[in-house]
Amino acid sequence: MMGGVGPNVAVGPALVQAATKIAGPEQILRVIADAPGLGRICRAYKIVKNHIRCWRGLMPQVRIIDISVPVETGMFRFPRPDHVTVSITEEGTYEKVKCRTSRILMGSHSGTHVDAPMHVVRNGQPVDQIALDALVGRARMLRIRATPRQSIGREAVEARLIDEPRIILNTGWDRKWATDAYYVDSPKVTEEFAKLLVEKGVRCLVTDVPLSLEVHNIVLGSGCCQVENVVGLDQVKSDKVYLVALPLKIKGVDGAPARVIVVEGM
Repeated sequence: MMGGVGPNVAVGPALVQAATKIAGPEQILRVIADAPGLGRICRAYKIVKNHIRCWRGLMPQVRIIDISVPVETGMFRFPRPDHVTVSITEEGTYEKVKCRTSRILMGSHSGTHVDAPMHVVRNGQPVDQIALDALVGRARMLRIRATPRQSIGREAVEARLIDEPRIILNTGWDRKWATDAYYVDSPKVTEEFAKLLVEKGVRCLVTDVPLSLEVHNIVLGSGCCQVENVVGLDQVKSDKVYLVALPLKIKGVDGAPARVIVVEGM
């Protein structure tokens, strides 16, 4: 019992009318606050519950999509001696120390990774000092289907909306990941393309295609960062997504492997 009103007391017309017009949490609280009796609260609760079910049905479905490659021993790498061959070996064993530990040998640009300005700029910003809001936030997907060795020029940017400071370039070239063609025959992002992105204030460029040293110099030289070797972008249905690209926080180095995800429906 509450306020002398039993649980079977009918809800007044004004309360029902208010509850059936609920548009948000503030209105929900107001309806419940205006119900002096337990019976009225129960009735209001049922109405509110039905509205919440409707809201859930209208809300977009949130999808989290991993666009990074798995790290494993002997994984595909840039074919140059300064790029380390990844090696993962067991160090501690259950028999010896009652748990397992591993030694992981990898390079700063192994697999999916973030490039810091230091990668090409002497005394440039290292990866541990990149502003996190450059790597995390809303992003625009540019879908530009590219053929082997095709140039992706300034016109590709001019013809598309650049309304976010984070750009994800989806060329479909990730289908060639872990093959010789990935580097040998890759589409070429031009210097003009990179310059226009910088002019438009882009702070992070994410790509499924290798970038030339000249493009590295333009993008990283502007203080922007890069995320290379992402895969599976065709799983992403929306052109507006939420990007999370967090490199390992390794002090004073030029880049680091990263787990990169995009979130749809936020």
